[in-house]
Amino acid sequence: MSAGILPLWPRFHLNTYGCIYICAARQWTGAPSAHVSRRIHSVKGSRIVHIRPVTQNFHVSGQLKPSDIAKVAEAGYAAVICMRPDGEGWGQPKFSAIEEAAQASNLPAYYLPVGGGVPMEQAKKLRALLKETEGPILAFCASGARCAGLYQMAQQIGG
Repeated sequence: MSAGILPLWPRFHLNTYGCIYICAARQWTGAPSAHVSRRIHSVKGSRIVHIRPVTQNFHVSGQLKPSDIAKVAEAGYAAVICMRPDGEGWGQPKFSAIEEAAQASNLPAYYLPVGGGVPMEQAKKLRALLKETEGPILAFCASGARCAGLYQMAQQIGG
């Protein structure tokens, strides 16, 4: 791929090690170290987790499984936040399983369930977590939409 502006964002790339990278930068120079990227899951794994950047330090995804957490930690995330209430969907792992996998990977895991509407209390808790966490955070729900919405609300409440 030649240097220049890419038309679609975020952009996913496959490297020579069989890993998918998400590119959050707007210019590709042809070298992986020359743009902002984040490995999200091995192609050799059973599934690929699609992670979308909301900001440089806040990314969202759909449902994670406990087996995904080690890869999330390896990718350099400072914390993971579950915004999906337990029991919301069939086959969904409980937060306790996610938390156990996160502890095994030395990754802080937080539970901020959002169901129905977006409660102000959860937005305040998210804002506090954003202030106290250094580094990128990965938040997940069923699709990532609630995470992005709560992030926007947390930014607007001030304080």
